[in-house]
Amino acid sequence: MSFHPEKCQLLRVTKKLKQINTSYLIHGKPVTQTKNSKYLGVIINEKLSWNPHIDEVIKKSNKTLGFIKRNFYKSNKKIKLKCYLTLVRPILEYAASVWDPSTKENIKRLEQTQKRAVRFITNEYSNLKRVTPLVESLHLETLQARRLKSKAIIIHKTLNHNLQIQKDNLIKYSERHKDKNTFLVPYARTNTYKNSFFSKRYSHMEWVA
Repeated sequence: MSFHPEKCQLLRVTKKLKQINTSYLIHGKPVTQTKNSKYLGVIINEKLSWNPHIDEVIKKSNKTLGFIKRNFYKSNKKIKLKCYLTLVRPILEYAASVWDPSTKENIKRLEQTQKRAVRFITNEYSNLKRVTPLVESLHLETLQARRLKSKAIIIHKTLNHNLQIQKDNLIKYSERHKDKNTFLVPYARTNTYKNSFFSKRYSHMEWVA
């Protein structure tokens, strides 16, 4: 396989104050260094922050929602809801188990996108009308609750060998519990690791097998 130098990027992930700025060449051409790079639809940041990806998710979902509002404003509630579930929510949830936000601000920003969609679906734009009952009337869960379930499902599939993930090095059981139904929460020295998939997942779940 021959790599195209203009389609390759250099992403340095480090916490060192003094970085080693080594240049890399492909076919004699330098590889462009970047702070953010998209991999399989997910933006990876040099500081391992999910903010750039979440910003892009919100921007893209709001753009799609705007398209739906312009073209389906005369449609009934059922069609509007189907448009949201088909075109907008998948954007808000794509690979969300990986980038599930840990800050209240990002959680709120994502939920606001769904709330705007709900007001459009129900045609209720008055600030006097609380949006939470409207969400419940459409039988929609919060995006945060759906991300929590999604992560639990992934752990369950991993435990039961339904995914190509080697669980032995990633999933540890607590030695204090003989029934092995309780996971050992990994020690996290940094917030990046503390809020990562496995470490964060264990802190919310005791048994999924």
